[in-house]
Amino acid sequence: MPSLPYHARVADLPRESRFDGTYQRVGVVSDNALWSFLWLDGWEWPKGMHHQHAHDQIIYVISGRLDESVGDTMYHLEAGDVLYIPANIPHTGHPIKGETTHLIEGFAPIRTDYLYIAEHQLDQNVPPRDLTGARVEKAGSGSRWPFENPKS
Repeated sequence: MPSLPYHARVADLPRESRFDGTYQRVGVVSDNALWSFLWLDGWEWPKGMHHQHAHDQIIYVISGRLDESVGDTMYHLEAGDVLYIPANIPHTGHPIKGETTHLIEGFAPIRTDYLYIAEHQLDQNVPPRDLTGARVEKAGSGSRWPFENPKS
């Protein structure tokens, strides 16, 4: 999707904050996947509330601990653990109470419903939008965003 290199310090990126700040995340998108960085501080899915989606998901725990229910199996994850969840499998996560859990989730193909958490990246080096949301290019610039025509 972006096809351009992107460099940032995750801690400095704008985070989505929900549930009184107990759930925070920011995203970065690549050509074929979306990466979500999460901070969970006492937040958890309501017990028994499984969800599923049409995306493969990978969870990598950076710090803290997380119990992840996938189908009928419970996985106890801690820093350094990775869990792959195939698409369309019901699952839910439960961080350990009293701990801050920091993790990375990867979704492939790209979860377009999560693209808003990567706006900081997707809005870089792009033409501005008009009132309809369409991208505006300079008339006669000869540019084809995101690449400029070579100058002779």
